Amino acid sequence: MAKKGIWNMFVPSPDHYNGFRWCTERYIRIYPKFVRKTGDYKIIKEVNGQQVFISKEEYDKKDLSEKIWEFYLYLYLQSKK
Repeated sequence: MAKKGIWNMFVPSPDHYNGFRWCTERYIRIYPKFVRKTGDYKIIKEVNGQQVFISKEEYDKKDLSEKIWEFYLYLYLQSKK
């Protein structure tokens, strides 16, 4: 798991970057979508320009970046199985 930085912000590990690279090479994109009703965000997974996943959970700005990096890492690790 990655550590928190100086300002208690999420700092991606080299594994997170490997996951990001693996996904981008396969045209997998993860991004946030703002939910007006709650002011939070859902996470979207897109493959080859087609939206294939929308998170059920909503995340606030503080946790959003970490969750996106974790999702990249999760997809990468799942591909290794």
